[in-house]
Parts: sequence; structure tokens; C-alpha cells
Amino acid sequence: MDITKFITYDAKKVPTSFCKRLGWFLSLWIAGTVTIILVASLLHMLIPH
Repeated sequence: MDITKFITYDAKKVPTSFCKRLGWFLSLWIAGTVTIILVASLLHMLIPH
């Protein structure tokens, strides 16, 4: 399986407006941040001090 299959994209499917691109970026960034915080909180509760 080539790595190029993962990095190539169809230009027709990419959002053209800046607001949509910014929205996608912010939603992915927020989802990643929330995931990291939740995992850290879970580990903090599970590991005794």
C-alpha cells in the first residue's frame, strides 16, 4: 500500500471557502485538544499519587 494513497486528495472535494476550511481546522484542533485532556484526566485518576 502506497503512502501516496493517504496524502492524495480530490480537489473537487476540498472546501473552497476560507470559512469552511477554518471551521474544519478548528473542529479538528478542538477535538484533538479535548481528547488529550480527557486521556490525561483519566490517567491522573487511575495512577495513584
